Amino acid sequence: MSGHTKKVYRAHFSPDGLRVATASEDGNVCLWDAAYMDYLSKVLKHDTVVLGIELSEDSTHAVTRDRDGVAKVWDPERETAVGTFTGLPEVKDNDLRRQFTDEMLFARLSPDGLKLVAFSEESKAKVDRNSVLGFGGLKIDPPYAPLRVWNIETAQLEHEFPKQNKGIASVALSPDGRLVAAGQHKELRFTTVFRSWMKSGIHGNNEQAEGPTSVWLWNTETGKEIHELQGHEGTVQAVGFSNDSGYIISADRRGARVWKSASGEEVIRFEESGHIQRVHFLPGDKEVLLASSQRAGIWSLATGVMRTRLSVRGPSNDIRHCAISPNGKLVACLTDSKNAYLCSRDTGESVRELHGHQSKVTAIAFHPSNGQIATASEDKTVKVWDAASGELIKTLTGHTQTVTSVAFSPDGHWLGSTSRDFTARLWPVQAF
Repeated sequence: MSGHTKKVYRAHFSPDGLRVATASEDGNVCLWDAAYMDYLSKVLKHDTVVLGIELSEDSTHAVTRDRDGVAKVWDPERETAVGTFTGLPEVKDNDLRRQFTDEMLFARLSPDGLKLVAFSEESKAKVDRNSVLGFGGLKIDPPYAPLRVWNIETAQLEHEFPKQNKGIASVALSPDGRLVAAGQHKELRFTTVFRSWMKSGIHGNNEQAEGPTSVWLWNTETGKEIHELQGHEGTVQAVGFSNDSGYIISADRRGARVWKSASGEEVIRFEESGHIQRVHFLPGDKEVLLASSQRAGIWSLATGVMRTRLSVRGPSNDIRHCAISPNGKLVACLTDSKNAYLCSRDTGESVRELHGHQSKVTAIAFHPSNGQIATASEDKTVKVWDAASGELIKTLTGHTQTVTSVAFSPDGHWLGSTSRDFTARLWPVQAF
């Protein structure tokens, strides 16, 4: 059976779940064995290992990031790259094997998909536009290595910050797209491997930085600095915004601080031993999830103390990565094992275990509304689960190497995955 020649716009499972019927703009309807879900996915190609994917709120744009410091912006429907951004931090192969890579984007789309906030490590950055949209090449040669805001539709560089001759170690874009926060690196020269990027931003791994450092807050529309949040010591390893964009959390090697976005006022401090590498506000913005090299827990903004410590029982109980469910009741935890664990926000204990992968689970993501969870693995598959029961819904095949990340689109229509096979894939959620 041959595939469609034009875009597939509808897919339905048979009642027994063994077959999938697809309809296409070529006028044909095809019936597939449901085991071959890779026929339904859209394939986005890079020249090296792809580390992360993110989609705009309406799924009109997607951004992918690869190991060699290249970010691409895509039109998902056409499977076409409409912009290529170079000069982002490279990731060494040893660190790919050692760390979870599902947050390693280093480039963020604004919610409307019209701007790209990208961090450049090189003194020279190049942006290529797809000629199909009528834009030619654009080269920028600044004397420093700033964070940049690009207009995707016009290919124009809108803003560069900071102007200070300091390095950036962590970056986060506010949920409303109006603000960008950047944590300071002690040195301008980047000698570390940055580990992750999602809502909580890019995370550095420099443990040698000493002395006072700051967090800068800028307006993405005007490019103006709003605040310099002072008082950290050493590299600011993680920054993140609250869900309503009203607060910022930032972490260094000694703990974390919460600030008001509007005034820059420090609200509270969290004292934590170990290097905090991930920070997330929980729904409601009254608690935060802090994950360090020693433990992961939920902390109260009212008291400044840890309310719940997350714990799992399995082959490895060292929690290396966490994701929060949309309602905030569950925290998905990954260790160095084949399983994923769903922990209670209230007790911190594991209430469900997702087992079925044949190799280490590398990434996990919650669907924004339908109660599904996606996991990625070194076994080259993506699995979709029911969060309420822990039952497996579907195994997605098609990648030929380790799957490095998974992410649902904000509108819930697509599941994105990236892999060491040099591709990213977009899977239609309605086909699950």
